[in-house]
Amino acid sequence: MVIVVTPFAGALSDRAGRRFTLLLFGTLSVALPSAMFAFMADGSALRAVTGAVVPAMVAGSISAVGTAATAVFGGLAPYLAQTLTDGTGWAPAPGALVAAVAVAVLSVLWWMPETAPGRAKSPRVEASGTQHH
Repeated sequence: MVIVVTPFAGALSDRAGRRFTLLLFGTLSVALPSAMFAFMADGSALRAVTGAVVPAMVAGSISAVGTAATAVFGGLAPYLAQTLTDGTGWAPAPGALVAAVAVAVLSVLWWMPETAPGRAKSPRVEASGTQHH
């Protein structure tokens, strides 16, 4: 699914801007993971597949647009998620970890400059002293 969503996330980023796209998928990374991990733990094959595929699509979309964030947070996440699950016995713990990281990343993405063609903003002050965006 990561491979499937990559070109679509890239196309969205090209049209709507990198900042918008990362904020969108970052918000989904806060809202969805705990529910998806709970789905996976439910025991039903359909819920397990859904619980795995939906976060993969969101993560793949983020990776397609913001590879640096993936490199920073992706390496130790599986180990930390397993430690949290083992320590708490709570199946959605990995989802809570993903959501916590997403909250931290969203605060950075909010201040990121827009890159969409025609929407990139850089304030400038003209000779008249007025500021244009």
